[in-house]
Amino acid sequence: MEFTKLPTDNFYIFISLAGTLIVVFFINFIANRRTKIEDAISLIEQSLIQHKHDINLFAKKTAAAKFELKFLIERFNKKFRVNYDDFIKFENTEFKIPTDLQETNEASLFLEEFIKINRLKLTLDEELNKTYKTTDLISNETKLNSKKFKDYIFLENLAIFFIVVGILLSCFGYSSWYFKYQKYQDKMLKNSYEKSITRP
Repeated sequence: MEFTKLPTDNFYIFISLAGTLIVVFFINFIANRRTKIEDAISLIEQSLIQHKHDINLFAKKTAAAKFELKFLIERFNKKFRVNYDDFIKFENTEFKIPTDLQETNEASLFLEEFIKINRLKLTLDEELNKTYKTTDLISNETKLNSKKFKDYIFLENLAIFFIVVGILLSCFGYSSWYFKYQKYQDKMLKNSYEKSITRP
């Protein structure tokens, strides 16, 4: 078959239908992606609410622990006539009960208070670490979600580009089909009909 005898009307119809399918496909693609992104946003909001609740809880526990720690240290210093901060520096190298307490009943109380303060400090450090970890988690999730949103925006812009291409193809196919083929077919049919009417 020669190229000039190819069914050009079908070719143009194919182009227009292909363009229409492209438009429908990518509109559906955008709709599905937006549904998924809305679900993701909902999960992110729930996660942030939970993280915010956790941070507030850690902050309250930390504030309470700091207040109690300050009170215990002040009582420790006053009761045993020592400076806890200076004593803890010395204790890091070699633990010794102050000489004036070693032979008294206050030695056991000194150890008890000292251990209590150190345990509270450990608890405070744990709460602070939880807060830092939660903050880091929020930061990492924010970065990850930001990347996902950027990817989504890129894909949506790409889909919009193909939708425009599909519309142009459809317009080109339909217009070419009509002006290059169907217009003349209609004219031929009209002339044939008019001749059949006027024929005696």
